[in-house]
Amino acid sequence: MSWVPLLSTVIGIVGGVSVAEGEWPQVVALGDACTGTLVAPDVVVYAAHCGTDFHEATLGRTRDSVTAPIVSCRAHPDAALGGRDIAFCRLGEPLAVTPIGVLDPCDAPDILDAPVTIVGYGLDEHGRSDVKRAASTELVCATPDGEWLIGGDGRDACVGDSGDRKSVV
Repeated sequence: MSWVPLLSTVIGIVGGVSVAEGEWPQVVALGDACTGTLVAPDVVVYAAHCGTDFHEATLGRTRDSVTAPIVSCRAHPDAALGGRDIAFCRLGEPLAVTPIGVLDPCDAPDILDAPVTIVGYGLDEHGRSDVKRAASTELVCATPDGEWLIGGDGRDACVGDSGDRKSVV
């Protein structure tokens, strides 16, 4: 089973490759600057610093792919105070996609240095953010406040990947 850390605030996928159409369907683009992860058939989790004014989620390989309407978005109450950088959007209807399980930071000691795949629509090493990309790297550590540090060896998340899927394989 694949899992996504609940509170990851990393901000394109650097050192990765473009994904094929249909790969990583749980990863969606929100607006022009953020990536979200489907954690229930109609719920997308993403980083609260992206804001809450989204009206659709992009579901394909590129930002101009098929979209799903968003009914509402809400950020964690502490997000504005520099606290939990997590938010969610409720889609207008459930998607026929298997959602991602949420990884609890308490599991960190058991999976540190585990291989992970990071996926997102953010900037790549050339400054482009028009396509969903993926890279294999490792889970470095979890901070006491629940933030996961992921990446290394030239493979990492970047601006626009906030809320992206990190799949522990």
